[in-house]
This record gives sequence, structure tokens and C-alpha cells, in this order.
Amino acid sequence: MTKRTSAKYKIDRRMGENIWGRPKSPVNRREYGPG
Repeated sequence: MTKRTSAKYKIDRRMGENIWGRPKSPVNRREYGPG
């Protein structure tokens, strides 16, 4: 099992979908990429 230390929400927004399945993910509110 790997230990991810980078921002998970940033990856979510870059991909454009909620890949971690978190309800608090900002990809549900923001439809544009990070940055």
C-alpha cells in the first residue's frame, strides 16, 4: 500500500472527476481545473 503525500483534491480537479469518492471533494462544486 502506498502512502500518498500530495494533494488528493488537486488530482481530482485535474482529472475532472471524483476519483477518491469523497463527498467533500471540490470537484463537486468547481468544474474547472486547479490553479
